[in-house]
Amino acid sequence: MTDRADLRLVDTAGAPGLVFAGELSHADWRDIGLGLARERCDSAFEWRIGDWAVAASGVISTLAEAAGIVGESEGNIRKFVSVARVFQPVRRRTNVSFHLHLEVVALPEVEQERLLDLASAEHWTRALMREEARDVRRRTNVSDLAGENARLKRDLAAARADRDTARAALRATEARTKDAIGEIGRVWHEIDQVTAAFFDPDNPAGAAALHGNARAKAATRLKKRLEARVAEINTIAARIEARLVASGAADTGADTRGDR
Repeated sequence: MTDRADLRLVDTAGAPGLVFAGELSHADWRDIGLGLARERCDSAFEWRIGDWAVAASGVISTLAEAAGIVGESEGNIRKFVSVARVFQPVRRRTNVSFHLHLEVVALPEVEQERLLDLASAEHWTRALMREEARDVRRRTNVSDLAGENARLKRDLAAARADRDTARAALRATEARTKDAIGEIGRVWHEIDQVTAAFFDPDNPAGAAALHGNARAKAATRLKKRLEARVAEINTIAARIEARLVASGAADTGADTRGDR
């Protein structure tokens, strides 16, 4: 066994593994590793190696050097480290082997605790723990898939609702635009009638049949009527443009009032 005094280790309260007092130098860390390499038959060997390699933290040393010191593959060292990090000494079952802890390391903590308690009480084998852990993963995957399916259904329903809302808004905009175009057509028709009458020499009420001040006054009245109609058209065009912008259908490259 390693010399706790020389290696600056503290009591783990009966839990398998190592706990270090204070910071370690590289030399101290290496000496601990060399001592651990001689304890391969110890039942807590994997825990000790895991805690020791975790202590390196990539600052004192690397997992590659750790593997070389204790004569293990770097893959095994990574495995020992992953279990040691997940299961702090207080969570380690003294009568459940490291390898049973390894089988549940990727499970949610509540499932880890449940299976480890069962394994401790019923003296499970590694094969049984592996099968139970596999069953948990299957159930978890099914639950995850069900949750993902429900989320996708909600997203699809929301997308359909958004699509229907957009379609309704577009139909309303199209209807309002059609009405506005019809209104513009009626205004222009009235303008055509007024101007045709004004310039028609055969129309007694038209300006062509008037002379002097009477003709000037008639022209002024026509101008005012035309300006009023132009103002109406501008207002209608502005409303159309605003609605197109609101519906996202505006063509920014076109001037909707360029033909006035």
